Amino acid sequence: MEFLRMLRVQTRVVLLVLLGLLGPGCAGFLEQEPGNQTSINELLSDWAGFEAALNGTYSELADLMSLEAFHVYADLQGGNLTFTPATLGSRQGQLTVPIAVENLYGFQDQAFESDMEFFYEGAYAVIGQANLLLERVDAVPDAPAGKIDQLKAEVLAIRSLVHFLLVRLYGQPYGYTPDASHPGVAYVTTTIPIGGPYPARATVGEVYAGLLADLAQAHSLGTETPVLSGPVYSYFSRTAIQALRARVALYAEDWPLAYDAASDVINNSGLSLTPGDQYVAEWAAPVAPLSETILELSPAVDGDGNIGSSVSAFYDYTAPGSYGDYVASADLRAAFAAGDVRGDSLYEVVEIQTIDALGEFPRPYFFTLKLQGPTGNPVLRLSELYLIQAEAAARQANEAPARAALDALRARMGQPPLATGIDLLAEILLERRRELCFEGHYFYDLGRYGQAVARGEDCIATVCELSYPSPFFVLPIPQRSLDLNANLVQNEGY
Repeated sequence: MEFLRMLRVQTRVVLLVLLGLLGPGCAGFLEQEPGNQTSINELLSDWAGFEAALNGTYSELADLMSLEAFHVYADLQGGNLTFTPATLGSRQGQLTVPIAVENLYGFQDQAFESDMEFFYEGAYAVIGQANLLLERVDAVPDAPAGKIDQLKAEVLAIRSLVHFLLVRLYGQPYGYTPDASHPGVAYVTTTIPIGGPYPARATVGEVYAGLLADLAQAHSLGTETPVLSGPVYSYFSRTAIQALRARVALYAEDWPLAYDAASDVINNSGLSLTPGDQYVAEWAAPVAPLSETILELSPAVDGDGNIGSSVSAFYDYTAPGSYGDYVASADLRAAFAAGDVRGDSLYEVVEIQTIDALGEFPRPYFFTLKLQGPTGNPVLRLSELYLIQAEAAARQANEAPARAALDALRARMGQPPLATGIDLLAEILLERRRELCFEGHYFYDLGRYGQAVARGEDCIATVCELSYPSPFFVLPIPQRSLDLNANLVQNEGY
């Protein structure tokens, strides 16, 4: 981690446009004040400048994916999370919905006051940074041999990841229409001049086609040696690109590609599943990621070497009266079978005085050990690739490899092989909930499977259930972006 820390303490390169000039939430790097444009020209005049800019882009990506509303969204909406009692103010001891997700939690987000507006604008800013680097890197005069292609690979992967995050939030699942012709998001691959023209929303099918094309190019250009120094798992290596490609192919219902890409990572990455007897200890260890980690975004480090904000702030328990807002729900805990170490040992259970209509009494709260202390933000792990392999095989009625992949995960957790006659796809969805909880997947998985949200006893929203299909499986495009870009169309229901 020391190399990464040294990079994080460098002056961060923030190549952002003035927010008031954002079109479809889309940052165009030609939309700069003259002084800013000059500094960008100077920065990108040599390879050292491109390295600094790439480091800045990773930092902005890490910040984007660490926003509270975004990080908790999929687990909160799907029913994996519930809340801890307030620690301060007149509502101390009472269960309340955090302000950051107040609209989201009840499926009542609004275009004029969206809890995800900062994510939307920040996402297109990162995409704009990526496009600027891609457009200028071929002209850099002093690039080391092979580094230009590697930089392109990493930046294409970053751009793809951010577009993917956007289309999951703002576009209905791929199978919502037979030909995926429903609205997706603006797929931006060039910088945008001042005043536009600004792009319209592509269809979901077009977005996924663009993602898969970009990731195929990135995979062909990439190597296992990232541009920047530090742990390989902190950057988009060729293996990480292939892992993201497998995930995107799964969402795009390209089952053969999803299976092949996942199998490639499983067979050729050199990684192994974290053993069951080390699983809890590795999650609970500070700073260091799991041994099976493919990509993890590390928290920022200041000039004194202090680790800054981490996603653990949302989930950790530090001391009485000092803890995160989000804990495991009863529904999630009930998903684990007896003897599964993830259900038995992956929580710190703390009794906290709680006030409700019946009075004040201690109640147990289950703080996940996955995200405690100064931890990074896990993005891709080998376990997910086994789940992708299993689902892609099952979707093609290829039962043997689907069972083999799923049983490998079960065996690690001390669980027996799957019984015969079981609904494989249903079991894969359940295993995804168990294995990937707190990592931002479950609500999207319910949408992909065409299943309803059914929150249980921990739900404190007015709306605790959401049938599928529903307009509220996606969010509203922020009104500010609609006002600035007449080519955007709002989602149904908003």
